[in-house]
Amino acid sequence: AGAAALKAIDDEQLVENARVVGEKLLAMLKPFVDMFPFVGEVRGRGMFLAIEMVRNKVTKEPISSVAARNVYNACIQRGLLTMAYASRIRLQPSLTLDEETAANAVAILKEVFDLCAREKWWQL
Repeated sequence: AGAAALKAIDDEQLVENARVVGEKLLAMLKPFVDMFPFVGEVRGRGMFLAIEMVRNKVTKEPISSVAARNVYNACIQRGLLTMAYASRIRLQPSLTLDEETAANAVAILKEVFDLCAREKWWQL
């Protein structure tokens, strides 16, 4: 099974897809640092990405668990499953993720972050 999985990864060029789509996903998320007062950092490589959510960009104090849970629940309600149950949102999509689906995920995250800013969850 392991050999078959590795063969599929190679045959379908999933490592290259992860690099290309991951770079585009990261580029779409980087502006969130300037757009939102609670996004301290966006980083990652390939399909392993993280968004640091903070109460204060200077001190890097993380958002509360209540705020993180609100973000997580809002993402789930919109059909986006993330590891957003803590101040560090982890995005680890499938290696088969395409650009259109990545853009849709970013749109959902922006909608949720707009809600977070409007409702001031990050200050909870």
